[in-house]
Amino acid sequence: MLDLDRMSDVSTRDLIRNLFDDVNELVHKEIALARAEITIELRKATRAGVVAGAAGALLAGGLVMCFVAAGLAIASAGGWPMWAGVLLLGGVGVLIGLFLCVPAWALIRRIRVVPEQTLESMKENVQWMSARTSFGSKRETRVS
Repeated sequence: MLDLDRMSDVSTRDLIRNLFDDVNELVHKEIALARAEITIELRKATRAGVVAGAAGALLAGGLVMCFVAAGLAIASAGGWPMWAGVLLLGGVGVLIGLFLCVPAWALIRRIRVVPEQTLESMKENVQWMSARTSFGSKRETRVS
């Protein structure tokens, strides 16, 4: 950072070099912030995927086999056609599956794809830079 009292002693070349160094450092920090935010969101997505996958695996595997067996047993014990017992317990399986999808959907909805903190920080940086440069504000320029 330059000392404002010594600004008249600094060449334009040094000012431009310092500006580029500062912008370079700012860009690197913004990228690091974006990576950190994306990592956090990926962890949330992974957790939601694991919960949804577990719910799906239970629905597809265990419930199908158990409900078919139980449905056949109910149909045989009650003198019903086989399809009626399987249909009854299949409906119960669908209700349980819907119940398990609710927490998975809640986890999925909390995932943010856009790194909001990074975008906000970048907007602030653009406003700050435009307020301090002749590009961002309408200053009078002296021609010598």
